[in-house]
Amino acid sequence: MTDFFPLGDITELITKGTTPSTLGGGFMSSGINFIKVESISDGGVILKEKLAYIDEATHAKLARSILRKDDILFSIAGAIGRTTRVAESVLPANTNQALAIIRVNQSKACVDYVHQCVQGDAFIKTCSDKSVKSAQANVSLGSMAKARLYLPPLAEQRRIAEILRTWDEATETAEAELKAKQGRKRGLTKKLLMPSAEGDGALRMNCWDVYKICELCDVITGSTPSRTNSEYWNGGSIPWFTVDDIRKGGRAIHNTIQHVTEKAVKESSLRLMPADTVLLCCTASVGEYAITRLPITSNQQFNGLVIKSEFKDKLSADFLFNVASTLKEKLKAFCGKTSVDFVSGSNLKSIQIPLPPLAEQRKIAEILQGADSDIETINHRIESLRTQKRGLMQKLLTGEVRVAA
Repeated sequence: MTDFFPLGDITELITKGTTPSTLGGGFMSSGINFIKVESISDGGVILKEKLAYIDEATHAKLARSILRKDDILFSIAGAIGRTTRVAESVLPANTNQALAIIRVNQSKACVDYVHQCVQGDAFIKTCSDKSVKSAQANVSLGSMAKARLYLPPLAEQRRIAEILRTWDEATETAEAELKAKQGRKRGLTKKLLMPSAEGDGALRMNCWDVYKICELCDVITGSTPSRTNSEYWNGGSIPWFTVDDIRKGGRAIHNTIQHVTEKAVKESSLRLMPADTVLLCCTASVGEYAITRLPITSNQQFNGLVIKSEFKDKLSADFLFNVASTLKEKLKAFCGKTSVDFVSGSNLKSIQIPLPPLAEQRKIAEILQGADSDIETINHRIESLRTQKRGLMQKLLTGEVRVAA
């Protein structure tokens, strides 16, 4: 264990920020960059469009959390483990209490190497295991300082960081390609399903019939079985769908993370949704959508749109799935001014959607599914790169495999 050292031993400081309002400040429309957890992507990129801003006076009051080049930010509340390295281009900048600031002593450790270490599953698990028990998961700065890192000589640290950075760069390239493909899909969707008033598409759409959702579909509401009843969950074989399945498995759901038993379906007001049910999220992440490829149940975040039997030969489920991607703003308009967004079943039923001839529906769905297929291929490549990197990290950041400097 002589090559393992507490993070606190190789840093100049480990601290965190403060909410500006605590010191009488507030957010501005422009000014000093203020980085929050949501300002950092899962891949560790600072998203400029999600930065907040404070004025210079507030920035000066928040002296403890004024960021420097090469500071490592690590989220310690909510989405634990999201991390980035502060670049010169983002400065001047500050942050809040949800992000820890790790300032490496560069005479003792390589910043790139430490940044790779804190991204590792072992470090995140160590911090998460010691998280303070509260309504929202969080990690104490003390537990971070005590977390031990494998620390080979500086030259080897730099070489290891260089190797792992190669995988990061490949992932970033794939993510940029993914973003471009997603933009192309949005453009196609707008052109095919939301044409401008003066375009040729609008003339075509004017010939389509328009129906309320309730005329085309039965709307099924989801439910959550009791978590304390093991008979509802243990050994369950019926997929139970939540918004996490969209985030982890994509919008076209082939399988789900959790399963419930037949007993749960019978006793917990659950409804079995057949294959080709289009799911629309009506709480929290309003407008998220998916389509089932096998019978499933869902929680109360979702309403399922099941095509009525009399429209089976007039409405394509795949077309309905793509229409769902255009409904977010309409659903948002129904949300009340409460702490949680909510769209009632009656409001959902009242939304109108266009219905072209079945042959045209299928052609539109075919075009958009081609775009989805491209997106899915890139997502698989990104996941493969991340899996490969995790394997390398396990070997290189523990000393299992040594690297010549």
